[in-house]
Formats: sequence, structure tokens, C-alpha cells
Amino acid sequence: MSFARFSANCDVYVFPTGPPPNNYCCMGCSLLPAGGPEDTFTETALEMIAHLDEHRAAGDKLPEAVFVRLHRSTP
Repeated sequence: MSFARFSANCDVYVFPTGPPPNNYCCMGCSLLPAGGPEDTFTETALEMIAHLDEHRAAGDKLPEAVFVRLHRSTP
């Protein structure tokens, strides 16, 4: 189950990478420098929310539902 997928209204692809407590992946992260790693990983949903706030600040599109689903997944 992904929290966000690349689409016309979303510029990120975010999904959990393991069973609770989940780690989260921002796949193909546009915030990382070219030639480096392609994915960003966080240990908690709150860390991923902060990461996605950086995407928004950079002008990336993210539906509000992504943040709602991530908040719901926090213990």
C-alpha cells in the first residue's frame, strides 16, 4: 500500500517498507542530489511528513490526503 503515487496531481511516490514499526521510502526523491542515492528513507511517519513538507516547500505537488494517511499510520 502506498501513501502517494506519481500522477498528474502528485510528484512523489511514498510507501512503507516493512511491518510496524514501519520505515518509509520516498522513491525517486527529487530532493536528493544527482548522482547520489535515488530514494529517501525515514524511520517514522512523522519524519516522512517532515520530508514531504520539504517537497511542498520545493514546489512539488502533494494531495492533502497523503498527510492524512501518514498521520493515521502513526502509533
